[in-house]
Amino acid sequence: VEEVEDPAPEEAVSRARLTADGCSGHVLLVTYPTAAGGSEAAAGAEGGAGDLPVRVWARQMAGEGAHVRKWRVIVRNLAFKASEAQVKAVLGQAGFVWEVTLPRGPDGRSKGFAFATFMTRAHAEKAIQLCNAKEIAGRPVAVDWALAKSQYQQAGAVGASGAGADGARSPSPAPHDEQLGSEELDDG
Repeated sequence: VEEVEDPAPEEAVSRARLTADGCSGHVLLVTYPTAAGGSEAAAGAEGGAGDLPVRVWARQMAGEGAHVRKWRVIVRNLAFKASEAQVKAVLGQAGFVWEVTLPRGPDGRSKGFAFATFMTRAHAEKAIQLCNAKEIAGRPVAVDWALAKSQYQQAGAVGASGAGADGARSPSPAPHDEQLGSEELDDG
């Protein structure tokens, strides 16, 4: 992958007639260096002649196909001034970050933590390993699995390292469906 444009430019969405086809959700554009095996003729692809890059659009699905398994991590000790883009830039070193959410209070201020969603367990695990104790917006952060609030409370006070009072590491959680809102997750 050479580039991911998230969200996709309106021109690309219009040219692919996604809105006319009923797409009202999130769309992103992925650029590959070249097409392999003549795949440039695939639906949603642009370019691909010779050594030209190939651009493929992807859209968020609704209905039956929307239950994609996602892997969520929580970023704690986040500076209040940190942006979603800053969090995504640091975590992106581990792999493709699908989404970053910065919960905010009623006054609009950040609550000092964020959730990041990855499409693969491997990328989420790598983010925990690579980004734990890294600085985001001038402050070292703790990165760990995001658990449903009920799991977090049941496990007891689990620290950012995932170790409980006895020092044992908590098991990796199952992936969260995209319908699981941040209000149902541990809020730090």
